Amino acid sequence: MQRFGAALYDYMQVTDTPRTILAIEDVKTVSNTVQQQSDADFKKIWDETGRNERLVITAITRLMVDDPLTPVNVTAISDWLIESDYPLDLTTINAAVRGLEYDELIESNKGNIGFKSSLMQVWLLQNAELQTASTTTVTPPRRGLIAAAIVLALIILVLVFVVSQQPPANQSSSSTAQPTLTLIANP
Repeated sequence: MQRFGAALYDYMQVTDTPRTILAIEDVKTVSNTVQQQSDADFKKIWDETGRNERLVITAITRLMVDDPLTPVNVTAISDWLIESDYPLDLTTINAAVRGLEYDELIESNKGNIGFKSSLMQVWLLQNAELQTASTTTVTPPRRGLIAAAIVLALIILVLVFVVSQQPPANQSSSSTAQPTLTLIANP
């Protein structure tokens, strides 16, 4: 809202005809500017959102575009996700919806779900891409490799410590033993 206010103020300052009333055309004119200014914020929101929430907001976006007159609800989201090969159970979808409501990205009114910001929906249509399962499984093998390297380094450190604590071996092992004398006293 702050960006819209600033953009509308700037727009009204440069228009040739001074007006005190804003028209819908004025809002449409500055919408592209506000959208561009908000792109970085929307990307950050997308990057910080969990996988399930991403799936749900993508489903909401696509459902609203495919049929704008049909209300979006949890069942419709579930059906869309199943058709898109990203099935989630209803409990997970409801949890994601609650999380998105808490983050104030969406709102639910009597089971009808929609975005709080149409600019966010436009950004999602243009930029949001769901990752395939193969790209999400790349990270765990790297973690396993790092863990194995740490374990190996710890084992080497323990061996070095144990070896350094042992007394040094006699270096004169090739020399003959020196005779000892025992004196016996005569009574």
